[in-house]
Amino acid sequence: FKTPGTLRQELKGLEKELKASILADIEGEKDEDDRYGDDDGEGKVSPEVRNKQKLAERIRAALKEYNDCERAKPKSVSVTDPECRMMKGKGINPYYNAQAAIDTKSRMVVAGYAVNACCDSSELIPAVNRIEEITGSCPSCVVVDRGYTRAEHVVELEQRGIDGYVFLRQRRKQKFIYNPSKDSYRCPEGKELTLIEAGKNRRCYARQGCETCPRAASCIRTGASRRVLHIKDSEAALLRMEAKTATARGKAMAVLRASTIEPLFGFLKFARRLRQMTVRGL
Repeated sequence: FKTPGTLRQELKGLEKELKASILADIEGEKDEDDRYGDDDGEGKVSPEVRNKQKLAERIRAALKEYNDCERAKPKSVSVTDPECRMMKGKGINPYYNAQAAIDTKSRMVVAGYAVNACCDSSELIPAVNRIEEITGSCPSCVVVDRGYTRAEHVVELEQRGIDGYVFLRQRRKQKFIYNPSKDSYRCPEGKELTLIEAGKNRRCYARQGCETCPRAASCIRTGASRRVLHIKDSEAALLRMEAKTATARGKAMAVLRASTIEPLFGFLKFARRLRQMTVRGL
């Protein structure tokens, strides 16, 4: 693994060396032809030049992988396996991140693939799409652990009508408590903030008379008469998901997930000894 800057420097030096080696090969070929005659009419490429050409191709492939990377650019890239990434496992090493989806009734794996993203957070919707692609139907219910917390994916589950159970990471405790039945928020002083505006990607909640509140100095701007909450649609979806997973059904789904997918990983790692996959490339 090397930084892109280092690879560009190496490629520059390698191309200079290649040019010199090829010219030397041509001169050597001419000298040989003058002495012994041209027996085949074809120039021969020395093993040294061939090796340098292969290395240059690998460096170009590594730089292309870096430039084409749609996710956050990695700090370093591998010349041996450009699609691989440095990840935290048993130490920081070159890894791929394996994904699996399993049907809770049949216990059959319905999707499995590898990614080069270090964490699972961006894989919820791609996994759903992969299941649909393989099985021909979209799952009606999806249960995932805390590693798959991504607000826009929670929103998309709702939009697609999928009964999702995403067990969110511990979030900062909200000072303003949402009331889904009234679509309003309660502030720390027990006052209600109601909906005043619904935009494309956010909703605004407010109440009048905040300037007389004992918390006004720390809660509203100087000269303002009210506190306005700007809540993104994704934040509202996360609040709904938190409430959903806290129900009896949500807790039962957590148990179902653990008893379905974890035994699969146990079987693969301990019974089948499939702890590592010795292959290169996605």
